[in-house]
Amino acid sequence: MMINRMVLFATLAFFIFSLVSWMVWTNYHPWIRLEARINTYFYSVFGQPEMTYSDGLGNAVLTFLVTYGSAPFLSAITVLIAFIFSLKGEFLLAFWFMSVMSTGGIFGIFLKNIFRRKRPSNHLSVESGYSFPSGHAIASTLFFLSLVFVFLPKIEIPLIQILLTFVSLSVWLTILFSRLYFHAHHLGDLIVGASYGIFWVANAIIIYQKLLDVF
Repeated sequence: MMINRMVLFATLAFFIFSLVSWMVWTNYHPWIRLEARINTYFYSVFGQPEMTYSDGLGNAVLTFLVTYGSAPFLSAITVLIAFIFSLKGEFLLAFWFMSVMSTGGIFGIFLKNIFRRKRPSNHLSVESGYSFPSGHAIASTLFFLSLVFVFLPKIEIPLIQILLTFVSLSVWLTILFSRLYFHAHHLGDLIVGASYGIFWVANAIIIYQKLLDVF
């Protein structure tokens, strides 16, 4: 059942990833115009926000999530979680989690250097590097979907499992929103980053399930 669901997720994610990547690569005008309109809308509603903790609760929350939802920080948390599960004797799970985060992140960097897309013109000066796909989108998708589909189901109390699943998905989606809020990315950067992450995690779970049958 789990494998069939992951095959469906991977297929849909790959389709979305391929379609949006093609539109960005070819500068497909209707899509580029849509992205420009969304950037303009966010600017008209939120202005030019700065990453600071002194400009209202909402801005502070988004600043926090951008700071601690980055690839380096989530990678550090991944190592910590993997270490804890190693102490519990679950070496395969620990190795799997670190492999998902590391290989997924490395291929994401590879994609950035292929597309070499510039960030929106009004992005913050603290943001550097290429825009497509979003590193925050990739890292947060890999991390939180791994938690939701692999780690949280291990919790035996249903209410706590449901609550943590809701929190994890909420944090993930808010991180994606924050990248538009701070004008760090175009919409396509986030869609491709997230769909790529879903594709990667889904295939990794399929491999993990098959490994469990062997070991």
